[in-house]
Amino acid sequence: APTKKDAPPKPKPKPKPKTLPEAMNEDIIPGLKEVLRDTTADLELEFEDNQLCGTFVSLRNNSAYNFWTFFPDGTLDGQRGFAIAAYGQPPSIVEPFMVDEKKITPQLVIFWISKRLRAQKSALKGTN
Repeated sequence: APTKKDAPPKPKPKPKPKTLPEAMNEDIIPGLKEVLRDTTADLELEFEDNQLCGTFVSLRNNSAYNFWTFFPDGTLDGQRGFAIAAYGQPPSIVEPFMVDEKKITPQLVIFWISKRLRAQKSALKGTN
């Protein structure tokens, strides 16, 4: 007969999900700084009012850019948008952002922001 020693260990409780500000400040902003450090100068990132705002100077063309990633629902899993502009110019239209992703993680946000910035051909080194 099974004894108490034979019982499988209880699974550890899942950690409480981070709030959007916690995920931004603890994971996404530090991760983006790491990913973008070789292609940008003067990178500044700030999260406020459910928006991640970034400014940087491109090492490709020595031009300054601003970008915004929007989380209007205040969560990673809610609606998201993205806009970019050359410094001093109005932003591009707000584009849907990460619309096909089902499980949103800080790592995915970092990946898609860096991919979107690299897609801005004039902005980041390493693009055509």
